[in-house]
Amino acid sequence: MKKFLIVLAVLLLVCSVTTAQAYFKIADPKAADGASNVKIPVYNNSGGALDVGDVVVWQIGSATGDDDLYVTTTTTANTGLVAGVVGQTIATASVGSVITYGFAECDIDTAPLGPVVDGTLLCTSGVAGAGEPCSDMSQAYAIANATIAAGAQGNCFVIKNK
Repeated sequence: MKKFLIVLAVLLLVCSVTTAQAYFKIADPKAADGASNVKIPVYNNSGGALDVGDVVVWQIGSATGDDDLYVTTTTTANTGLVAGVVGQTIATASVGSVITYGFAECDIDTAPLGPVVDGTLLCTSGVAGAGEPCSDMSQAYAIANATIAAGAQGNCFVIKNK
């Protein structure tokens, strides 16, 4: 009976590790296909589809339990509730993933606080799903990797899980 319990415990451990690896994508530092990032699964509770480049925040009050990963867009500038940046379209009321660290495409506000150039720290803005230069550097979720025009999308490096 002891051997059976030990084998069962090992089997359950292996299964749980395999499941965790399926959800949490490990960054590949030499990937040429944009896979150099870390993603986590989330539930889109925004009421509309989330597209590539949208910055999303945790929707804590709407989750059905204390362990749900609900996200939405925000119009609150410089919020600290950022979950990450959408890497692939997530349909309304569906599960998808957001980038929490690494290379991504970031949407920029149509009228940002200032120019977004290489090295600009990005924070949430008053436009849902878009970022702009930070007025509070402690709330930065990404760093621009190039100049990004107002209302456009461009290369950034997400630093949310810093």
